[in-house]
Parts: sequence; structure tokens; C-alpha cells
Amino acid sequence: MARLAEADAPANVSPSLWRARMRAGLAFAKEWGGMAHACGWSEAELFALHPAAPLIRFDAMGAAFLSCGAAVVAVTDTAITLRGEAGAIRRAVRCAISYPPAWATFGAVA
Repeated sequence: MARLAEADAPANVSPSLWRARMRAGLAFAKEWGGMAHACGWSEAELFALHPAAPLIRFDAMGAAFLSCGAAVVAVTDTAITLRGEAGAIRRAVRCAISYPPAWATFGAVA
């Protein structure tokens, strides 16, 4: 995630939006990654992005990238609960994602 957070945005993706999402993913990995892994979440469920529409296809977006602008308040084996700036609660429900983690898709693997 650290390399991906420093990588250039893919074509057709706003660089500022890309950086914000990557920072959110990195922050999630540092603070909640261990807990999510212990709860059985896979790397894809947490960190996948659609290769052609990475910040548009929410159905192919790992839970870590959904947290942008929201605070994670709980991680369980079935959901990640987020609290938005206005206090709204939303959940990233665990589901199968058929794409690899973003660092594999976007070439940030050494």
C-alpha cells in the first residue's frame, strides 16, 4: 500500500482523488488491517480496485478505499462500519470481489 500511495494515478483518474483514496487505504491498512485480517477479510475484499474504473466501480472496490472521508469505528467478520463527517453510519459488507489487490493491478509491486 505504501508504494501504491506514492504511485501516479491511472489514466482517466483525477490525481487528487487517487491520492486521497490511496491515503485512506494506507491509513486503513495501518490502523485496521491486522484486525480485518484476523476477522478473515481477504486482501481483495479490503484492497481491490477495478482495473478500468478504479474509483467508480464501488462493487469492485475493497473496503479500505471506501473509508475516504469517514472514520472506521468497527471491524467484524461480516462488515466494516464507517462514520462520516456528518455522523452518518455506513457499512462495507463483506462480499466476494473477483479482482486482485490494487497494488497488483496498478503495478506497485516490487
